[in-house]
Amino acid sequence: MDNKRPFALLFFNEQMQEFHRTWLKGILTIPNPYTGKILADEPAIAVLELQNEDSFFFWTFTKNNIPFVHWQELEQRFGTWLSNRYGSLEKAFDTWGMRESGDDLQAGRATLYEAWHMTSASVKQAGDSKKRRLSDQVRFLSELQRHFYEETIQYIRKDLGSKSLISPGNWHTSDPVMLDALERYTYTAGEVIDRHGYFSGPHNSDDGSHAYDVRVGHTFDNLSALLVPQEYSSSVYPDSGSSPDYL
Repeated sequence: MDNKRPFALLFFNEQMQEFHRTWLKGILTIPNPYTGKILADEPAIAVLELQNEDSFFFWTFTKNNIPFVHWQELEQRFGTWLSNRYGSLEKAFDTWGMRESGDDLQAGRATLYEAWHMTSASVKQAGDSKKRRLSDQVRFLSELQRHFYEETIQYIRKDLGSKSLISPGNWHTSDPVMLDALERYTYTAGEVIDRHGYFSGPHNSDDGSHAYDVRVGHTFDNLSALLVPQEYSSSVYPDSGSSPDYL
């Protein structure tokens, strides 16, 4: 398998979720060798964050970033969700008034659109049938993402005993106007909504990697957000059409 990137898997793949819970248990319940205390009981831990910079609604939601077998797994779950919503997958297709070439009624699988299709630029070009289909897709994805957060928070509270505040995630969307409210809604499963803003002082490199990494040979100057509040406040992708280099 050429594609081994784990983007979005945590939200729906049970094996990945088991790995994640194992990591959480190791972090929160292994005693400190010096004090004997576990982090789940440590009052100095103000906030736990469940995952960093991933979402169904970011540019990474593409077939190039999610292995084919897992993309099909997610489409299978979409088909099941549609059957529960409409009574059958065929009724869902009839309600939309459309089918895509990848839809498989016999296998119970419904094609999912990549991130760009959920943006306003795409919706403006879409007919009524596709708009109805996209509406169901974003509802399915937002419910599934929030469900992962709810289940994981319950595990942390009941099984691991942590009382710290929990922040589900912290990411941007491919289109803030269309999708940001859905992203923030999924975070309401926890008590804290984190926001990542990016800015920096002078940072130089010969390989062009200075925008996202500090490597041997780089030079940089530290910069406090207190000195440039205007840069921090505007740092959350003002251009919804921008996308990072690794896509």
